[in-house]
Amino acid sequence: MKTIEGIIEYRGEEYDYRAVLQDSERDYMPERVTDLDRADGESMSDGESEEFEAIADLALENARLLDWCERNGWEIEDTGEGCSTMYRPDGNGAIRVTRLNDPVMPQTFCDPIMVGHYDKGDRLTGQVTTFPGGVDEMLRSGG
Repeated sequence: MKTIEGIIEYRGEEYDYRAVLQDSERDYMPERVTDLDRADGESMSDGESEEFEAIADLALENARLLDWCERNGWEIEDTGEGCSTMYRPDGNGAIRVTRLNDPVMPQTFCDPIMVGHYDKGDRLTGQVTTFPGGVDEMLRSGG
């Protein structure tokens, strides 16, 4: 079993979570979110409590993406002012992935994304590629 901690955004609020993921198909325990709280330290409202399952599902999908990033050489880079990107160095610079039209990394494999290649001086080289089907579509295309 592997524990992943992260932050997700759901309907304008940020939530801290801790999720337990399986290490292999032989594990019998289900993947699950064990801790979920508002990132601002406030208590969840009644409305948030009613949507707990949807928020927990999003947290679990985010944990799976973070785990995939770690296993496949992607880093999470804080680019400042609440923005972040999936980042992977390559021979000539780096590849960065963010949500489509949003300067933050995707939360799930299905969030629409844009991918850019950057040189060693951190300048965009070429065109940004978009994948409306998210990281899943990027992987299917061989990206």
